[in-house]
Amino acid sequence: MTASAVQVADTARYPLSEPGSPAWREIVSRTRAELRETGCSVLTDFIRPELRDVLRQEGARIA
Repeated sequence: MTASAVQVADTARYPLSEPGSPAWREIVSRTRAELRETGCSVLTDFIRPELRDVLRQEGARIA
């Protein structure tokens, strides 16, 4: 499986294809603040749960 970020990401939670939207701006703002404050930002459930095993297998295959 070769997939784009929009296909594997939870785009309901992380609206990658809607730059400038209120939800997109909130995520970007929060992420930037976390990076500035702690140097780390966790995007909880960024990868859709049903695709995690597929991505693990693909990663193992190409590693």
